[in-house]
Parts: sequence; structure tokens; C-alpha cells
Amino acid sequence: MGTIHTATETIEASVKTNHQHMLAQAIYRWRYLLDNARSELHRQDWNAAVDAYQQAYCQAELLIHIADCKNCAIKNYVRTLFEYGYSLCQTHHSEVLLGVLDIARQTLECYATTTLTQQLLKPIINLVHANSQQRDIWMNQLFAEDALQQQAVH
Repeated sequence: MGTIHTATETIEASVKTNHQHMLAQAIYRWRYLLDNARSELHRQDWNAAVDAYQQAYCQAELLIHIADCKNCAIKNYVRTLFEYGYSLCQTHHSEVLLGVLDIARQTLECYATTTLTQQLLKPIINLVHANSQQRDIWMNQLFAEDALQQQAVH
């Protein structure tokens, strides 16, 4: 009986290790894709930014499903979606953003209540209805907050 129990523990430990490795790789890939997308955004190469953000967004969606910490994964997903939405609006593809928002709503409702999902997506919905100047202000505020947080950490 002890041998079966030990074999089961070994398999469970192996599965956990493989999951942690896969999760670490997925997080690294998401950060890499997001950095690339932000580089394109800062260069104002909007079409390249849209393509890069689409990849980062897809990776962020994967992370929601596999991450141990759903709160962090959802926060990163919504932030990636906001930046992706901004780049879509810059290329006058807000109708595409509405389709992406529908997918995001379905994804988020797997892990959050409908009310919370609506609250999380409200800033992105606001992107669609805002003018270009307002969207620029919101993005600049986000990046300024990021810079302040990085200074506080170091």
C-alpha cells in the first residue's frame, strides 16, 4: 500500500512542477509580448501595435485560465485589453474592439460575477465612446502611474 501512495505523490508532485514551469513560461511570454506591443505604441506604429497587442491579449487570456492567482491574471488581462483597445481605437477599429469586448466578457464571467465583469470592462467600453484626446490622456495617466510604481519599488 505504501508503494502506491508514494507513486501517487510522485505523480502529483511532477504534475505540479510541470504546471509551475508552464505557468512561468506563459507569464514570461506575456511580458515579452506586452513589452513589444508597448514599444510599437510608443513609436506610434499603430498597425504594428494592434498586431502586437493582439498577441499579448491572447497570452493574457491563456494566463487567466492557467494562473493560480486569478486576481492577478484578471488584472493583467484587463490592463492588456485596455492597451489593446486603445491601439484599436487609434487605427479606427473600434468596431473590432466591440467584438473583442464580447469575448472578454465571456472569459471574465467564467471567473467573476456579471456585475464585477461589467465594472472591469467599463473603462474599455469608455474607450469606444471617447474622443482621441481623452483616450490619449487616459493612456498617459496609466503609463505615468506605472512609472511612479516602479520608482516606489526600487
